[in-house]
Amino acid sequence: MPGLPITALKGPVLADAVEVLTAPAREPGMPVLAGLRIEASHEAVTLTATDQYRLSTRTLVPTEPPRQAWAGTVNGDEMRAAVAEIRRSGLVRLPHGIGLRVADREDRHCRLLLEEFPDYRLMLASLSESPHV
Repeated sequence: MPGLPITALKGPVLADAVEVLTAPAREPGMPVLAGLRIEASHEAVTLTATDQYRLSTRTLVPTEPPRQAWAGTVNGDEMRAAVAEIRRSGLVRLPHGIGLRVADREDRHCRLLLEEFPDYRLMLASLSESPHV
């Protein structure tokens, strides 16, 4: 279903999240670790990035509720390259594909990565609870 809209987010909010999340170190043997996982549910859009040592995640409130659940891992370098345009846009639409549609500008496309993104939920579930001081 290429081109069908998933949701829309405020440009500056999305740009801030992409800049923070795509900072992890690069692993040449595992390109998926330089990717950005995007998960859209009916309540929110969650962005997640990881390397072998850190996990960063941001949950964003969309300006329009996602029309359907969707998940994919996009090329982090291509998302970073689009940050300046995203930041200057009041609204950014995320269609399947994945592209970035901004008003009065040409669509930007970010390749989907085929590798499986690490199961970060399993990792989080295995952590012991931190003590309260």
